[in-house]
Amino acid sequence: MRRVVALAAALFVLLLAFASPAFAQFLSPGEISAPHREIAGDGDCDRCHSEDQGVTDRLCLDCHRPIAVRLQRGAGYHGKAAKTEACTKCHPEHLGRSGAIVRWPGGRPEAFNHLQAGWALTGKHHDAKCRDCHVAKYRTEGNLPDQTWLGLPTACQACHKTDDPHKGQFRDRACTQCHVTEDWKTLTPFDHAKTKFALRGKHADVKCAECHEKGVYSGTSMACVECHETPHPKATEFGEKCERCHTERLWSELVYAKREHRKFPLDGGHAAPKCTDCHGPKAVRAPVTECVACHARDDVHKGQFGRKCESCHQISAWKQLKKGAAIDHDKTAFPLRGEHIGVECAECHPNGRFKPIAHARCLDCHRDPHEGKVGTQCEDCHAVGGFQPALYPLARHTTFALTGAHRAVPCNDCHRPAPPKLDFRQGLKACAECHRDPHEGQFAPRTCEACHTTAAWVGAPFDHAVWPLTGRHARAACVACHDGGRYEGTPRTCVACHGDTHLGQFVAGPPVKACDVCHRTEAWKGTFDHTSVWPREGEHEKATCAACHKEVRVSDGRVTVRWRLGFQDCARCHENVHRRGPAAEGQP
Repeated sequence: MRRVVALAAALFVLLLAFASPAFAQFLSPGEISAPHREIAGDGDCDRCHSEDQGVTDRLCLDCHRPIAVRLQRGAGYHGKAAKTEACTKCHPEHLGRSGAIVRWPGGRPEAFNHLQAGWALTGKHHDAKCRDCHVAKYRTEGNLPDQTWLGLPTACQACHKTDDPHKGQFRDRACTQCHVTEDWKTLTPFDHAKTKFALRGKHADVKCAECHEKGVYSGTSMACVECHETPHPKATEFGEKCERCHTERLWSELVYAKREHRKFPLDGGHAAPKCTDCHGPKAVRAPVTECVACHARDDVHKGQFGRKCESCHQISAWKQLKKGAAIDHDKTAFPLRGEHIGVECAECHPNGRFKPIAHARCLDCHRDPHEGKVGTQCEDCHAVGGFQPALYPLARHTTFALTGAHRAVPCNDCHRPAPPKLDFRQGLKACAECHRDPHEGQFAPRTCEACHTTAAWVGAPFDHAVWPLTGRHARAACVACHDGGRYEGTPRTCVACHGDTHLGQFVAGPPVKACDVCHRTEAWKGTFDHTSVWPREGEHEKATCAACHKEVRVSDGRVTVRWRLGFQDCARCHENVHRRGPAAEGQP
């Protein structure tokens, strides 16, 4: 049976290979569709079919070039969702002239997921019928058949030209910058800050139509006077730049720059008043520049010095006279110097009276803190530049000469006050009266000046002859040996400070040797005269100290180098070579 089937199949293939066109039509699965009716001839089969591969996408795309372009660009439904699918999966043939050449998901175009074409249907677009949009009048791509689904643009203006209320004002911008598909009149939040006129302050609450009448958005004027009526008469010099004085946050909030108030600079106290205080409610009044025009009631002098207040007073502080005032105090009997310059006039001239006042002595104005015990000539010790520090001449300080650092000590550090005054009758003389003794009486009855000077308490020269400082001892700090400030009873032996690294080898028995026999103060590692003990000759001269003097551990566990060997015979270090060899065999 298998042979019969195989033979029949082979025969069928041969018939196809040598069949006539009429016979090919006889073998067709069905009539061709209406869109392909021009290729329904007996000799047109090879335009869609190949002998070895059947219907291939290549043959389809040879005719359907718009689809081929989209596949190449990865655009549209074919270039995005169906680029890996065979054409015949969605486009069947041989279903007759009335057969549908497109196989839609769900059996109808309305079931198609438009997002697969790269453009989702949102808002009102979701409710529109397919052929409301996919018609020839909306296509922007030519050379397409009438019933095609291709060629529609995604820009709003392409379909809604007649719906544009802006009459082409925004032809270069996408409608989606302001509108949404759910409702054309519903606007998306528009960032006015990206325009030439950012909405700030009160402008942020204004409706669009109040500035953009009749839907005109392009070319809207940005000048304040185009929307706001100016309250200032034309006679004023303010012009049309309202922003020089006003803010968008609040019209009554004035921000006129002080630097622009050139005719009358707003300095000092003039910076505080409101504009309307001087210019009136509508800023139509130009104030006069004379002080008395506004400050007549403030004249405490009752006209004694005329009308030019600025000759003496400062704008920044009315009660403070200006430097170089018209009333030159240097021309009076009491020129103002030092601390007197900053004194308020009213302190010397109470109630605005400038008649001559007593000024011959300091005590005419100042209280005597010494209660007359040092005389009445304050200027002997004090100056107008400042009551302190006092200027008492050092030459007059004979009871206790002020030398060194004492010259810079304030008077009341020694003449300590017995409240509420200073006592200058008797000062201090002994160092211990002011300075604490850091030695705690170690050097009594010697006085401080035996070692210290008034020029510098620390580092004063001291004659260390009682224990001469040589070598490194001369460079050591005092506290290195005199720990805790103890000077009396400081030990003078080397081992008291440095310890005995030899663990008493050189003091345990005669001859006793002190540290300075081998060591010096300049360098601890000194030299040793070996000839006095055991001369180093021959090969011994080349040997190192450690070759003979080994480290040993004593009974308490400490380790030291054994310098005193206690022997000088060769056998203690060297092996007797004469005991080796044949001659020595049998010897004990």
